[in-house]
Amino acid sequence: MRMKGPWILLGLVVACFCAAVLPPILTGVSRTSAWEDQESFHIPQVNYFIAHPIGLLGCAASSAPMPGHHLLMAWFSILLGKTSVDQGVLSLRLLNASFGLALLILVWFTLRRVSGNSVGATALTLPLAGSYYVITASIWVVTDNGALFFYAAVLFIVLFRRDDPLLAGASTTLLVLWRQIYLPVVGVFLAPLLLPGRSRRAVLVALSSSLPPALAVGVFAWM
Repeated sequence: MRMKGPWILLGLVVACFCAAVLPPILTGVSRTSAWEDQESFHIPQVNYFIAHPIGLLGCAASSAPMPGHHLLMAWFSILLGKTSVDQGVLSLRLLNASFGLALLILVWFTLRRVSGNSVGATALTLPLAGSYYVITASIWVVTDNGALFFYAAVLFIVLFRRDDPLLAGASTTLLVLWRQIYLPVVGVFLAPLLLPGRSRRAVLVALSSSLPPALAVGVFAWM
């Protein structure tokens, strides 16, 4: 019974998000800057990877960010039997929106664990659920919320699992695969190396969290 209240509060966050995001998706609202980015850059990149599922090194980039989001969207579409997609493919739009929802849930759990207070976590997460930035990136297929989700994941790992090299490496690598401009974030795992008495574990975490994303960005720049 003690968990009933917190789950209701989390449900409030989810309900607010869905009320803002689902109607525009289902009614096909368009003609926004996020819609233009979707149509001009991101869906063409998804369609490229549908046609070339493993053609990462030779990709004809139509979008500035690294193509992690587009690869996921393309492989998901292939599993559904799609040979191409457009803004009318509801499953694609909902998968994209799920990153916004996952971001909010992760932020809520992080805030609740830090504060021990579900009401405070909800009060701090609701503005994010109503953020124009998060909402538009959920309605239209763009990379913003995926990158924010992995950024939030890095924060969660730093707070609660910072000694896990696999989680550190996976989170930072996925972060830059969604948006390479987040590469400096890996510095949070390198900072302990500057402190006296650093452990071998800290060195291992620093290497696993920095080398794979740096290599990924280097290969992308070379391409």
